[in-house]
Amino acid sequence: MRRYALPIAWVLGSALALYGSFLGNPYLARYEVGPDEQHRLGIAVTFLILVTATCVVIAAVLRPKTYKNCWGRALVAALILSFMHWIFFLPLHQPVAVGFHAMWLLLMAAICWLLFIVSGISALAGRMTPNKSFERTRGR
Repeated sequence: MRRYALPIAWVLGSALALYGSFLGNPYLARYEVGPDEQHRLGIAVTFLILVTATCVVIAAVLRPKTYKNCWGRALVAALILSFMHWIFFLPLHQPVAVGFHAMWLLLMAAICWLLFIVSGISALAGRMTPNKSFERTRGR
């Protein structure tokens, strides 16, 4: 499952970016000043690049193939995603794609925070259990 988590997240983020970019900007539509199709395509490409870059950075931090109770990696990923969410959540009167991207970042950050908690508990539980190989060699 850990090999498919980031590709699934990329597909979800890309779908939200594409959908949100073609919804336009409701603030501008209210005043009948809507962006043209080239502007919407530019927004779509921009957010596809942002989603791809975010997934690459998180993959580089988490390294899913070698991940095993690495709560430190999950903490760093959660902090990066939380900071990015904070940046994208601040602007007002932006296209819908910005809000969708912020919500996608919030979901990713929540998953990484949960991964941090589970990995930390698992690592702590692993340290609390006695080492069986040490007991076997000590008994001889």
